[in-house]
Amino acid sequence: MSLFQNALRSVVSSPGILSGYPGLGYAGLTNSASKVNVRSSLTISAFYSGIDMIANSIAILPHHVINKTDDNIDHLVDHPVHQLLNKRPNNYQTPFVFKHLIASVALMRGNFFAGIMTDDDGNIVGLEFWESNLVTVLDYNNELFYQYKGNTYRSDQVIHIPAFSFDGKLGKSVLEFAADNLGTTLNAQKFGSSSLEDQGLSYGIIESEKSLNPEAKDAIGTAFSKRLTTMSKHRAAVLDEGMVYKRIGLNPEESKFIETYANGIEDIARWLHIPNHKLRTKGEGGYNSMVQLELDYLQSAVKPLAQKIKEELDYKLFTTSEKENGVAIDQNFKILLQVDPKSRAEYYKSMVFLKAMTPNEIRVLESLNPYKGGEEFLQMSNLLNEQQLK
Repeated sequence: MSLFQNALRSVVSSPGILSGYPGLGYAGLTNSASKVNVRSSLTISAFYSGIDMIANSIAILPHHVINKTDDNIDHLVDHPVHQLLNKRPNNYQTPFVFKHLIASVALMRGNFFAGIMTDDDGNIVGLEFWESNLVTVLDYNNELFYQYKGNTYRSDQVIHIPAFSFDGKLGKSVLEFAADNLGTTLNAQKFGSSSLEDQGLSYGIIESEKSLNPEAKDAIGTAFSKRLTTMSKHRAAVLDEGMVYKRIGLNPEESKFIETYANGIEDIARWLHIPNHKLRTKGEGGYNSMVQLELDYLQSAVKPLAQKIKEELDYKLFTTSEKENGVAIDQNFKILLQVDPKSRAEYYKSMVFLKAMTPNEIRVLESLNPYKGGEEFLQMSNLLNEQQLK
């Protein structure tokens, strides 16, 4: 391995820099971007909610191993990969936590890495989550290699899910591009917080009809500031005759703080490709439009990332012969489209009507036990032709 490592010459980059290790700010067009990092961005409620929502959608998405042939689909529940993705990927994480990490780390750090653990016979026995800031990706002879904690791994030994990418080798965190917007929102939050702490007090000047020497000006200013900056509940200052206090600076209303923060939420929704209502904003209503927005969320925010995950798992977790014989990961998005019971009943009715589902298939989806005879497709009698009625 040492000879191989000495041969590596082209270091692509270090995800510890690209993926936004906590404490490292992102360069942007404004000074506000320097305040943005993984930790500070998650203090913005809308951004935290958006990231967590997409990650939760990926985490609850079933990942089954199937064998798809021309006329049949078999669920391979005993396949080792099925057990890893649905029972326990490693000793530390549940399937939900592991899949949640895939989405959240890919979005926040730009790249998700996991080592594929095998036994002495080469059988996959686990998926080990890797901290992306400790991974270095190397390009040698047009093949990627990964260095993690002093060891070097081939590409087929590593699950790598990149986010937005310019070269297909390393992904870019959304924070790198959204830093300016998020920095402005952080400034709005800070301004609102400091304004509340000061109970609306701000900078000001004291005008006097009399001429004052510098010592008198300093004494008046110091006394006035001391009286108003005390931490007691009741603060008041008394001005001498002919003196007037005039406030300078902007209060939250004058700076349109609420509008600025609302615009920040809309920007976050755009960065994450999710409808505004998913971030608990007001103004989007109507049952039909909400259903359409849920479909839009699924198509824009969830499915693209889910497809990246599926393609990587399909390529890295199955043997060549398995892939040639139609073994693959199946992601069932129905769980993300569950609506009210009435709409579900109408959907099932239509599926039975079209002979696309049997009653027992519906009962399984509704967590009900099958019944004898329910495995048969039903025929709607009012659609029988004359020959069938005889």
